[in-house]
Amino acid sequence: MQGFVPERFLQAILRHALRLQRLAEDLTTLAQAESLKQNFEPVQTDLRAVCRDSAGSLEGAAHAKGMTLRFQLPEEKVVVDVSPRALDHALTNLIGNAIKYSPEKTTVTIRLREDRDNAVLEVEDQGPGIPAHLRQRIFERFYRVDKARSREVGGTGLGLSIVKHFTARMGGVVGVESEPGVGTTFRVELPLALEE
Repeated sequence: MQGFVPERFLQAILRHALRLQRLAEDLTTLAQAESLKQNFEPVQTDLRAVCRDSAGSLEGAAHAKGMTLRFQLPEEKVVVDVSPRALDHALTNLIGNAIKYSPEKTTVTIRLREDRDNAVLEVEDQGPGIPAHLRQRIFERFYRVDKARSREVGGTGLGLSIVKHFTARMGGVVGVESEPGVGTTFRVELPLALEE
């Protein structure tokens, strides 16, 4: 029959279109993070609220894989001078990656604490881990530890570069600890707000 397109072709077209959309969105977000013209006005922000909001936007993805989002947050406020939008971009990428690359029915832990003059945010997963010789490259744009797995879950290779640039814009640093076969912990350190 002329004009008939098999279902599998339509599905392939849809997958590629969605992947291109995600790539365009991530490129736009990365350009914003790098642009000095973008105004990310810092305001006093309680990190506990941002942790819950960022994780809350990903509850559906975690639930679909039977995963648990666990919070280890202090009872007292942890206040930093940051752009909540920039911080949400960074945290959403870290939590989203933890969900995407971890097996079903595992736990992602979002942890927050103070360490001297810094707030320390950690996102810990129970995923495959990252070999030591690859860890120095994971914040490069388009770099993927497992290219086949990234294509499967829809990664663009820009998420950790976005995290790095937004964290730097907020005056912080990002690091990673990982053990293959056990999991990975990404750590974001931000200066605590000065008391008024």
